Amino acid sequence: MHHVPLMLHRFGLRLVLLFTVVGACLAPSFGGPRADQQDAPSTGAEVATDAPDRIRNSLFASPLYFGESPPEVRAVRHVQLVHVDALGAARNVDRTLEEALELARSLRRALLDGADFSAVARRYSSAPDAPLGGVLGSFPPGVLQEDLDAFLFSADLGQISEPIATPTGIHVLQRIERLAGCRVLLVAGSTDESRVRAESLRAVIADGADFAEVAAAESEDPVSAARGGALAVFERGPADRLVKAAVFELEVGEVSAPIDTPYGWYLVQRVPVDDIPKELAENNWYEFRGLALLHSEHTLPLPLPDRTSTEAAELASELGERLAAGADLGDLAVELDDDPSGGRERRGYIGWVHRRQPSLPPFMHEAFRLEPGGLLGPQATNVGWVFVERLR
Repeated sequence: MHHVPLMLHRFGLRLVLLFTVVGACLAPSFGGPRADQQDAPSTGAEVATDAPDRIRNSLFASPLYFGESPPEVRAVRHVQLVHVDALGAARNVDRTLEEALELARSLRRALLDGADFSAVARRYSSAPDAPLGGVLGSFPPGVLQEDLDAFLFSADLGQISEPIATPTGIHVLQRIERLAGCRVLLVAGSTDESRVRAESLRAVIADGADFAEVAAAESEDPVSAARGGALAVFERGPADRLVKAAVFELEVGEVSAPIDTPYGWYLVQRVPVDDIPKELAENNWYEFRGLALLHSEHTLPLPLPDRTSTEAAELASELGERLAAGADLGDLAVELDDDPSGGRERRGYIGWVHRRQPSLPPFMHEAFRLEPGGLLGPQATNVGWVFVERLR
């Protein structure tokens, strides 16, 4: 359970967002609309039961998700065709909107006839993710722009969209698999001898040997070897590399060619998700409560409390001491939370936040490091101070 983050770090699989890519496809956040309502979660928070299930004007995340469990997440890739009228189009772009639409229709026909989506994205897409086969990543509902979101959450797996126009161009989307079970076998070292040994072990597996048994006996990664090579259940990300990228390119049961990494040569086998212990699944959902203390000296379109930055800092320090002495963050939020999403009525309840949700503020990335029950704050921001408590 505790080895997955270590292994991800070792493989260089840093889960960073390509904000220039994803940002072009995001729904508006601050000050946006509220969606339909649903019952609030039973987390001991005594949250108002008429809380909307998506709120876009929170300082903590956008949108917010309430419920006993997090919402469904789906993965997508795309081809983006820029035209002269597209937002942010480079000066050398001379393709008209009509020409972009016609090319998009032509590419969609080719994809429906069996053309490789990754290859098409690499050749035609204008998005920075084109070299990665156009993979945008995995998203909960309401994060992508409305038309892109509507397709993703109505599409069958593998389905390809009609051309979709957005301010940044024309997109052709495909819903793709979100999860992949992964086993690995490591031959340490980067020498030709190590590579030859990895190839020989792959040949043994190709001749019928069980990957898990070979990994248990031969892998030089003792942690995964003890589990028959079981490494993780990965969730598709926007910038996957090395082992993680390789497993999504495989069919279930297929074994990769040796992959050169800083730690040696890896063989990767994709397996059914259920074959990997649940505790090894990549977890990207966390449940939080928070409290924001704003001051009146910022220029953002937020409410301006009758409190200077100095007064806000003094109050944040006082609250930090009260929390350290055992005060309940929810009780304090009822009285003091300035989050414009209505945090006082929810006792500061933020809900579920996906750790790769685009445009999260820096302090939320810090909050993902908390253990359940852990508290972050007082943390300074450009509009005041925040506290964040991890619930689950």
